[in-house]
Amino acid sequence: NLEYNEIPKDLIDCFVSIEDKTFWTHKGFNIIRIFGAIWQKVSGQSDRIGGTSTITQQLARNLFLADIKSERDIRRKIIEAYYTVQLEQKLSKEQIIEAYLNTIYLGYNCSGVASAAQAYFSKDVQDLTMIECAQLAALPQSPNNYAPLKRVAVTEVEDPNSLDIVEKTDDWIVYYNPAGADRIKLVLYYLHDQGKIDDEQYESL
Repeated sequence: NLEYNEIPKDLIDCFVSIEDKTFWTHKGFNIIRIFGAIWQKVSGQSDRIGGTSTITQQLARNLFLADIKSERDIRRKIIEAYYTVQLEQKLSKEQIIEAYLNTIYLGYNCSGVASAAQAYFSKDVQDLTMIECAQLAALPQSPNNYAPLKRVAVTEVEDPNSLDIVEKTDDWIVYYNPAGADRIKLVLYYLHDQGKIDDEQYESL
């Protein structure tokens, strides 16, 4: 586990920009996003209310509701809200983001940014580039689909030449997965839109 002061600011900025841009100011819930999602549901723009979870809500769900976090009923949401309030009351924002980044599942059997940095880039988090930070921040929405590395059994691959192979053994193939490219671009867009990087940095990335 990493302490807050060991986590690069760029990495924190990337996660906050895409997952919860009002993280540093809200009290656990983003009311604007909640009412926006409700309006989309009521107006028929969406068939469900989703995409409203703050980082604190995600942490509460991952820590305390692992067994039922996939359930969509009102009971689970009430319990999640209770734990969210408790986290916001008992912990500082720095402690919340520290706990979140140490526990969030990021695909490829990685929980936390430290293990993901090693698995995907063979680096400590302190050595990640901005693009690599954005890559990790792109993962929480769909970690298994967006994971930049995938491992499959050789017997499951009909045409190995169709894959961008990173490593191959007699039994397994590890290949680069480009599915998260658009999500990475979105992280960078939000970083720029929220003033975390300037025009020159954005264009260079």
